[in-house]
Amino acid sequence: MFGGNKLKYIKSQIPDYICSSIILFCILFCCKSSNVKENEYRDKDKYYVDACFSYRIKTNKQITWSSINIKEANIELNQVRFCTRHPDVLGMLLFEELGHWNGVYANKEEKSVIIFWNDVKIEGIDKKFSYGTTSYFDLLSSIVVYDENDQDMLAPESEYRDLLLENFKKRINTYNTKVKSNYREYERNEIYPLYKALRSLK
Repeated sequence: MFGGNKLKYIKSQIPDYICSSIILFCILFCCKSSNVKENEYRDKDKYYVDACFSYRIKTNKQITWSSINIKEANIELNQVRFCTRHPDVLGMLLFEELGHWNGVYANKEEKSVIIFWNDVKIEGIDKKFSYGTTSYFDLLSSIVVYDENDQDMLAPESEYRDLLLENFKKRINTYNTKVKSNYREYERNEIYPLYKALRSLK
């Protein structure tokens, strides 16, 4: 049904979905108080540990694994989750490196939004990947990686899994957390309304 690249099909539908989500958000909230704090959308979960108060990855306790299921494409991807004081460090550093994201995917079940960048080159790897990261409104900074054929690059059997993990750790640990970035403004205007709409769904 989706053709060769299912995730590309999902992202090609993003503009309509964003419009629908924003309309839904307006319908749900225009008659209600707008006094909602962002922290209400960042519930702590079982992955939270004391080490998360550091901006750097100092212990493996800060790294956990999970998976996400993109139902529309019938694809499940492994996801590595970094618990730091900077809950969207991966999204922010990718924004600084690659510019504005190419698309988003709203996970209704998890009530989470994934931000995508496509056709990314990584030093030491002779192929292009796509990244999908969570944003500030999630507790943990998480990422999925897949290639042009939608193959999961973080799967246990992937030859690139360890290299990618070390690459992410290095980038987090060398990222200047004091950098002045436009990422927050774009995130607040484009991603936050989607979160509020998702969190309102029963």
